[in-house]
Amino acid sequence: MNAPGAQFAGVALPQVAQRLGQQLAPAAPAAQADPAVRVETVNPASVAGRTAPVAASALLWIAALVSAALAFVLLRRTALSRGRELRARLLLAPVAGLTGAAVVAGFLALWDSGLDVGWPVLGFLALTGTAFALLAGAVLSWLGLRGMALLVPLYLLAPAVAGQPPEFLAPAYRALLWSWTPFRFSAEGMRSLLFFDGAPGIGRPLVVLTAIAAGSLLLLLAAPHRAGATRSSARVVPVPPSVHAV
Repeated sequence: MNAPGAQFAGVALPQVAQRLGQQLAPAAPAAQADPAVRVETVNPASVAGRTAPVAASALLWIAALVSAALAFVLLRRTALSRGRELRARLLLAPVAGLTGAAVVAGFLALWDSGLDVGWPVLGFLALTGTAFALLAGAVLSWLGLRGMALLVPLYLLAPAVAGQPPEFLAPAYRALLWSWTPFRFSAEGMRSLLFFDGAPGIGRPLVVLTAIAAGSLLLLLAAPHRAGATRSSARVVPVPPSVHAV
């Protein structure tokens, strides 16, 4: 379920097998004193397949950040009522999620045509992109552009942590960042759908991403309305010169 862990195991396991063969050699017949080690790869994955889950999560996060920031700036420049502004934000999230899923699917098809990017993968990408867009929109609706100070560092740190096996991380990173980062759950879900037909590891990502989307939706509905800039017009009225000289 984790590409770096599988790569590490691919290096370590043949050495373990060779060492075990050397230990068992005295008890084996003379013809089998030096047993050969055969490596069999289960669920082989290309370089694109190993990096696609984390890369797709990062691209969907960037799409959510860009769409939420543009929506915040554009909506602040217009004088919309609370209802219209809320409808615009709610409409933007699924649009950003579907657009991001389509772009990621196109990149994956160009990167490695052997990846099975079917409807389950597309649906999971759409759910991930929508959840990310709702989360970014909720943070910006409450904090304004200052919320980017929370969302951007998460993009810079979380993908590198989400792409590593938890056993390879220091306990502090595993507890404070890896345990809750959204990238971890989106990457786990994509790996499960791409290589294991969704059987292991897809339930928890679906629950977590759905919870993120639902919680972000509630935050959006409860966000305070900040009136946008209103258009004002000014008219220059010429003042006649005074007829009296001082």
